[in-house]
Amino acid sequence: MGKRSAARQLPTDELFRISADDAQGIVTASYTGPAAHAVGVFPLAGKGGTATVELPDGSYYDALSGSEVTVAGGKLSVGDTAVIIPEAQTKK
Repeated sequence: MGKRSAARQLPTDELFRISADDAQGIVTASYTGPAAHAVGVFPLAGKGGTATVELPDGSYYDALSGSEVTVAGGKLSVGDTAVIIPEAQTKK
């Protein structure tokens, strides 16, 4: 498979971002596609912390636990378990 045919098969309208906060042991990942956006915060060190997320301030539902989480000032505080927020599930 040449470079040209590989480029045609890769999605160009989707974006994945992953960042790590080594001091807190937290990885933040986001997915943006044509019809969806989701953010995941993963506390890998087994303790909570605060992660910067690219979501508007507000209340959201965690898809893993079903509980409400709050983004304030572009920050999300998490406990020792992962949180995944599909932006479509913003609590109004």
